[in-house]
Amino acid sequence: MKIFRNVQSLKKIKKKIVLTTGVFDGLHIGHQHLIKKVVKIAKKIKGVSVVLTFDTHPERFFNKKNKIKLIKDFEAKIKRLKILKVDSVLLEKFNRIKNLSAVDFIKKYILSNMNLYCFVTGRDFVFGKNKSGNISLLRKLSKKLKFKLLVVPDIKINNKRVSSTLIRKYLKQGKIKLVEKMLGRQYSITGKVVKGRHIGFKYPTANIKLKYEEIPADGVWAVRVLYKGKNYLGAANIGVAPTLKGEKKPLLEVYIYNFHRNIYGKKIRVVFLEKIREERKFKNYQQLIKRVDKDIKLIQKKYSNA
Repeated sequence: MKIFRNVQSLKKIKKKIVLTTGVFDGLHIGHQHLIKKVVKIAKKIKGVSVVLTFDTHPERFFNKKNKIKLIKDFEAKIKRLKILKVDSVLLEKFNRIKNLSAVDFIKKYILSNMNLYCFVTGRDFVFGKNKSGNISLLRKLSKKLKFKLLVVPDIKINNKRVSSTLIRKYLKQGKIKLVEKMLGRQYSITGKVVKGRHIGFKYPTANIKLKYEEIPADGVWAVRVLYKGKNYLGAANIGVAPTLKGEKKPLLEVYIYNFHRNIYGKKIRVVFLEKIREERKFKNYQQLIKRVDKDIKLIQKKYSNA
């Protein structure tokens, strides 16, 4: 899979291009369905499949006070696009195109720089400055400017359209099974380990250094930790640690069962299995340890052989 960082680079591609564009945060089953259509059409016409996406979520430009978090980071998105057998990715900086009108985005940005055969998109696609362009305008432009347009129907689960926004909502609510259905895979976070709080040194925990990832609801979770090809059962706490000194921002702390290696500075992947309970404040440190003991025994009993 080739990665381009300038739209003019696509002029070098002489074959017909099948294009889709979007943020594709999380690459959920709706995104996957759409991108598979792009790849299928490109193969059928012996053309090239191209995904135009962004290195930063566009909402970060418009809502700077409350910046949107990502379901998965950029690196994970690129890996999944490769798995979907996309030929090329155009990685664009959103601020380069944010002031283009809807018509200019299609005519000057896309058609002037590539041999477009077919534009594939979802029903809610909007484009151009202030989101002024929609599917109705895109249909008119496709007829006028002689390129094909395929609008892919929504994918629904429980009569709700699968979307990144809904997945973020379910993550905050701790509805991990619905998240898994919409992603088409287990939800996980990959991050770098930094030193955590050692609760009496009985349960050494590792903090996961996060960038933009959306994390599930506060509380105690059963997790699996993947490190160097092996997976380990664990317990994760998400929250502000109210019983101890407390934190200003939620932390992701993981205790890994039967694991005694120094992994500070290393990357691990944490797969979320089930929320065990809410985070709570205990009267004292001893009560906290007693409850942690109980959580760990519960997780081991339920997931040791799973």
